[in-house]
Amino acid sequence: MDSEHQPDSTKPVVQRRSRAILILLVPALVMGALLLLIFRPQHQLETIWRSDEISYNPRAILMASPGNGVLMLSGQHIRAWDDAGRQLWDREMGNGWDDCRWVYSDTAGLLVFNNGNILRCLNINDGSTNWQSSLEGGVQTTRRKSRLDCSPSGEFIALANSDKVFLLDDEGKLLHSMDHLTLQGELHDLFVEDNGRLTTCMKQNGAMGTVYNYYREGEEGYGQVQPLIPGRINRAMQLDNGNYYGFARDASGHDQLVQLCTPSGALLYSDREESMVHTGRGKGQWLAWIASGATHGNEYEIDSSIRLLDMENMAVQSYQTGSYHASLIYDIADDGALLLEGKPGADSSIQKSRRNLLKSMRINHSSNPTIAELIAPRQARDWNSLLYLQPDGKQALYTCSDDVLIRHLYRNSRDRQEFGTVYGFEVELDKQGEPIGSGMMRLVCMEIPTAKQ
Repeated sequence: MDSEHQPDSTKPVVQRRSRAILILLVPALVMGALLLLIFRPQHQLETIWRSDEISYNPRAILMASPGNGVLMLSGQHIRAWDDAGRQLWDREMGNGWDDCRWVYSDTAGLLVFNNGNILRCLNINDGSTNWQSSLEGGVQTTRRKSRLDCSPSGEFIALANSDKVFLLDDEGKLLHSMDHLTLQGELHDLFVEDNGRLTTCMKQNGAMGTVYNYYREGEEGYGQVQPLIPGRINRAMQLDNGNYYGFARDASGHDQLVQLCTPSGALLYSDREESMVHTGRGKGQWLAWIASGATHGNEYEIDSSIRLLDMENMAVQSYQTGSYHASLIYDIADDGALLLEGKPGADSSIQKSRRNLLKSMRINHSSNPTIAELIAPRQARDWNSLLYLQPDGKQALYTCSDDVLIRHLYRNSRDRQEFGTVYGFEVELDKQGEPIGSGMMRLVCMEIPTAKQ
């Protein structure tokens, strides 16, 4: 410092006091920042209603009703409840309808397929039969091989059994059918557009592994299209606007391509993930997917990431969920907020780094209940928690009691689900905390109040 600017005798004292205050503040600031980093508020889901007891069926499927209620397909029964939990009807479908497929058409009604040769259209208000279509040549098969879809408008219905693919109108009239063999491969999925054109996903096993090829009906019949760049795994799902999204593993078998395409195969968006893509879901203008790294046993070596694509401007936002390992995108709000289903408390790499930081600060997190709750792995039952992830990155964990198993809705109906409404099965548990197979269950409707404001 220049001699003409020497400090007066009081300055060194002030500087020493500042350093002393800084020395005291730094650990507090670091600890405060650390707590902000690791703290995720935890709340209980609010129960709205419970149904009467019914026989436990772990394979029961839920569908959102167009009247803001819910439908349940369980064994040979289809049941309907309104949004206040009052049961509206209970339809026993009869023998041969176990584990059938269903889909809702806005113009026809509730379509139920027995995986073989009968398609029934039910009245959504009372469960009565509007019409029934018998498919000549249809062969009874398993749900694994059968498929059912309707166009976004509901005017066209596509279905398949082990041998044939059928296209019908919303009154059950058969428009045309074709054999699987003409499509080269095993039918994996099918989609129908509002113009009545079909796209079939055919599974084929080759030297490079399993590949999914797509055939779409055009002006001159069926022709192969590539909604995705070819890869070892190449699967696509149709969005409510008719476009497709999907994930394809590259030739190395490591990175995955995430792509958005039109039905004719025109590429709208493409990006590469360096880790495995688990699942995705589209709703409205949003497309979200979960990318997480490899695992060693039950320990995640790379933390899961959430990607949210705004399909209006093709901009992507990324989120880290730390110790919460999401396995399913439960729902998407109009503003892009997400509900993620998964498991909290996994010992991720972020959790390890936080412990190391606490250790370097000489903080014994195991002897501090507050810190231990935030840092140490929290062993929790699978599938009884949801992570509420807001567009600004804020996160909150919502859980329910151990005897409630959160269930997601059938894919065809999820766009009708009100964001923040959550369904689960309240079941009887044995001494090991597992559901009793011969026990009873109740359908439980819950909600996240802050998500519905």
